[in-house]
Amino acid sequence: MCPYGQGCRFLHGDLKYDSESVRSFSFPLNCDGGCLRGQKVNLPPPMANDDFLLSVKLHQYMRVQCSAGLEIQRIQTAFESSTLLVSNISSRVRAKRLEEILSSYGLVEEIWLPSSFTANTVVKVVYSDTAEAQKAQSALSGTKMYDLTITAKVANSGNAPTVTNALLKDTAIRISFEAPAKEVYAGYSNRADAERAIQIARDSPLNGHYIKGEVYEGMPAVDIVNVRFSGVPINVDKADVVRFLNPVDFMWTRPNYEGLEDAFGRIKYRLREFDPENVEFLPPPYRDGGMVRAWATFPNPSKAKEAARRLDGWAPKWMGQTQIRAAHFKSLSYRVSQEKWDKAGAGIDILQASRRGRRTSVHVSVRDIGGRFVRLAGDDQKELAHLKNQFEQILKGEIVRCDGKIVYDSYFTSPEGEEFMRDISTKNPSVYFEHNAQRSHIILHGYVVDRVRFANAIIDKVKELRSQRKFEIRLPGRLYGAVINDARMREMQKLYGLDNAHLDIQRRVLYVRGSPDLHQQFKRMVDEIEQRIPKAVDYEGPICPICFDRPSSPIYLPCGDVWCRGCIASYFQSAKEQKMFPLKCLGREGRCGTKIPISAAKQVLTRAELEEVVGAAFLGYVSARPKEYHYCLTPDCPQIYRCTLQKGTLQCPMCLSSICTRCHREAHDEVQCSDQVQDDLFKKWVREHDVKQCPTCDVPIEKIEGCHHMTCTRCQTHICWQCLKTFPGGEGIYGHMREVHGTFGLGPVFD
Repeated sequence: MCPYGQGCRFLHGDLKYDSESVRSFSFPLNCDGGCLRGQKVNLPPPMANDDFLLSVKLHQYMRVQCSAGLEIQRIQTAFESSTLLVSNISSRVRAKRLEEILSSYGLVEEIWLPSSFTANTVVKVVYSDTAEAQKAQSALSGTKMYDLTITAKVANSGNAPTVTNALLKDTAIRISFEAPAKEVYAGYSNRADAERAIQIARDSPLNGHYIKGEVYEGMPAVDIVNVRFSGVPINVDKADVVRFLNPVDFMWTRPNYEGLEDAFGRIKYRLREFDPENVEFLPPPYRDGGMVRAWATFPNPSKAKEAARRLDGWAPKWMGQTQIRAAHFKSLSYRVSQEKWDKAGAGIDILQASRRGRRTSVHVSVRDIGGRFVRLAGDDQKELAHLKNQFEQILKGEIVRCDGKIVYDSYFTSPEGEEFMRDISTKNPSVYFEHNAQRSHIILHGYVVDRVRFANAIIDKVKELRSQRKFEIRLPGRLYGAVINDARMREMQKLYGLDNAHLDIQRRVLYVRGSPDLHQQFKRMVDEIEQRIPKAVDYEGPICPICFDRPSSPIYLPCGDVWCRGCIASYFQSAKEQKMFPLKCLGREGRCGTKIPISAAKQVLTRAELEEVVGAAFLGYVSARPKEYHYCLTPDCPQIYRCTLQKGTLQCPMCLSSICTRCHREAHDEVQCSDQVQDDLFKKWVREHDVKQCPTCDVPIEKIEGCHHMTCTRCQTHICWQCLKTFPGGEGIYGHMREVHGTFGLGPVFD
C-alpha cells in the first residue's frame, strides 16, 4: 500500500483507472511508495469554479451572499424582507377578499390564510421582492376594515417565524386596579408563624387572589406579632381565613367596593371616545395583592397615549376612591410551537415570574392547537428590548461561550463527557441543552440565571481539560504528511478527541493533551508510521504554495495549483484577522490570483468556521462603504441599515431603536432632520474656512497649515488637498503634486 494514500499523484500498477472521468498528467518519476516509472498519473479532476453564491445568516437577522474568494455580493439587512405580516383583521373580512387585496400589490409567492379571522390571527404573505412587500405595508397599515384597523408590518429578514417574526405594536395601553377586596389584620404568637403565613399567601391563591402580607407595628394590635393582608377577596369568610392563614385571632375591614363586572363596563365606557378596537380584562388569579390587569388597543399610537393619559389616576367614588393606573405600552407577540415550548417552557415560566410587578411583563396563554401565545409588554423601550433579548435567547437557545469565543471540547462526545452533561442537566432541570458535535457547540435553553450556572459548569470543565499537561511530538519533513494521511492515526484522534490530539500545520507538531501514558501511545504510533515511510527520492511534482512541500491531503483548485488541506484551512482562518477579501490563490509564487472557490472553503472548514470567515468578510465590506451602510444607534448592536437621501424611519429588530435613515439619529417623524434646520451656522463656517469633505468617508476636514498631503483622521485615507485624489498608503502622492499641481502647498517646487 502506498503510504500517501489518496494524496499520491503517481500511477500505481495494482489499481485500475477510469481515464474518461479523470484528468491525466505525466511526470518523469515514479512514486517512492511503489508507483510505475515514466507512466502517466491520473489525478482527480480539480473542483470547478463556483457559479453559485454562498448564503450565510449573520447576527440573527442579516443574510449575506458571497461568491468565490468569499467576496461579498449582496447583503440583506434586518430591515429588508419580502415577507409581510398582517394582523388585527376583523372577523367580518372574507379570506378570499383579503387575498385579492394582497395580490394587488405584487406577485404573491406564498400566503397562509385561515378560513376565518380572530383577534390573534396573523397572515403571512411572501411577495416576489422587498419593494412589493413595502408597497403593501404602506398601503394597508392603518387602513380601517370594518370594525378594526389593519396592522401590516414587513417581517424581519431571514428569521424563524416562532422567534423573530414577532409583531411589535405600540397602540395598546395596560390598565391595572385593585379588585374588590378587604384587608385582614391577623395576629400571631411568634415571628416564625407570621412569616410562614406571609409565605403561604405569596405562593398560593385564595379564591382567585394572590394576597400580600406584611408585618406591622401599632394599631390594631391583634396579638404579639401582627400582619396586614391586603387584596383578600370579598367572598372570603372567617373559616377561609382560619384555614388559609391560621392566625391566633384576626379582624377585617369593609370592602373597598363591590361589583367587578360593573367596573369593567364603566372603564370601557370611559374609553369609548378614543375608539378602542379591543378591551381585554385578564382572568383571575389576580396577583400582587389582588390587582386586576387589562389591555386595550386603539387605531393608532396617538389615541392610545391620550386614552392612557385620560384614564391614569382616575379614582371614581363608585370604586371607593380606588385609583386606576394606565400606561401606554409597546408589546411584542409571539407564537411558540409545542415543540419549542417543550424545550424552553420552563425558562419562559421563570422569566414570567421574575417580571411580575415590573414595568415590563410576560403574559402566556395556551393555544387551542397546542403551543402558546406569548406577549411581552412594557412602557420603556430599553427595558422591553432587554426583555425581548432575554426571551428570544431562551427560545432559540444560547451557544456556550467565554469572552465571545465558543467553548467546546471533543470530550463531550465520549461516554464520560455524555455522563457529565446528564449530571449537570439533573442539577439544572429548568435548562434544556442541545449538543451539536458536528458544529462543535452546545446550545442552552432556559432562564438566564440557570443558563449561566449550566454554562459555567461546562466552561470550568473545559478549563480543567485545557490545564492538563500538553506534550509535543515533532513531525519533520515527510513525516507530517504521512501522519495526516494515516487512517489509524485518524481513528485514534477520534477515539481520544481532536482536542486531545491535534496537528499544528505551522509548527509541524502533533500536540497530545493528557497523561504521559497517552503521550507514549501516540509517540509509538508516530514511530511506526515513520518506519513505513520509503526512502526519499527527488520530487518534481506540484508543491503547496504555503509550506512549499509535497501537498498532503491535497486540495486541487481550478487554476491547477494544489494545496495541503491543512495549509488552505489555515489560510482561510488567517483571513479573519486581516480582512483582506476576496481570497485568491497564492500559487506560482503569488502570481496566480484566481479566486479560491467556495467549494474549497466548504471542504476544509466546519460550518461554524466558515460563518466566522464570512463574518470577517462582511465587516471589511461594510467598513469600506460608509456612505452606503450605517450601524444601528445602540453602541453594542451589530445590525446595519442602508442610508437614504430621503427621510425614512426604521426600527431595529434587535434593540428596538427607531432610526432616521437620513441623519442617522433617533427617529423624528414630525420634524425635519437637524442638519436641514440647524446647520446654517456650520455651512457659513465651511464657506469661510478651508474645509472640504473626505472623498472616502465624507467627514469634514479643515486645513489650517502645512502641505497639501492630508490624511483623514477617521478613515486614514491619504488625500491631495487640491484635487481630492486619494492615494492608498500615501504612495505616489508627492509625485502627483509635483507633476499635476507643481507645488506641495509650501511654495513652488524646483528641480
